[in-house]
Amino acid sequence: MERICTQHQFDSNSRKYFLCYCCHVMTGAKIIASIYSLFVGLIIQRIIRSMLSEGGWINASVGIIEIAICVSIFGCLWHGILNEQAGYLIPFMVITVFKIGAMVLLFVMCSTLLLVHSIASVSFQRHPYVSYIDGQNYRVLAIGFTLLAGMIWLHIWIFLTMKKAYSFILHKRFSTIYRCANVPHIYHGCIGVPKKDSPPPSYEGHQHIWKQSIENVI
Repeated sequence: MERICTQHQFDSNSRKYFLCYCCHVMTGAKIIASIYSLFVGLIIQRIIRSMLSEGGWINASVGIIEIAICVSIFGCLWHGILNEQAGYLIPFMVITVFKIGAMVLLFVMCSTLLLVHSIASVSFQRHPYVSYIDGQNYRVLAIGFTLLAGMIWLHIWIFLTMKKAYSFILHKRFSTIYRCANVPHIYHGCIGVPKKDSPPPSYEGHQHIWKQSIENVI
């Protein structure tokens, strides 16, 4: 038996580890984590101001719990990015999926309400006051739908970026692992094949060898 070890090939500069704007996926993950950390800092500042105001401790209790959750999630995210440990990216990815699901549900509900509102407004289009309200509502809803669709697209892009970073870290870690296996040893031999135009072997040489072998036996 012969022991053979192989190593997984890994190229950190592969095109699949780059985003659409020629930025490496780990750089994109750090940018996303930095932006979210800035938002968390602003939330902490707002809650501290609320706590310093009169009676702010009661109103800030919910915010303190929110801060604790955010700090835990983004602390894991930074730890996973800086130390290249893929498992610490999972909490942030799960929260992002829940956000996408909630926004898609809100988009569907708003679309349904808009459809019902449009059907109901047909019955009252002779009233000028109602049609004026409808016009105002359509402008507000159009802006709201645009912002909501943009937020959904942004969170989907964030999730895909983190998913690529997760795959990058896993593939990089697997590349350092050697896989060994025992395989049967293969013996190589050579077979002589006579040429096409070569003469046959001489009979006298073989006869001389046979005579010597017989004499040695006797």
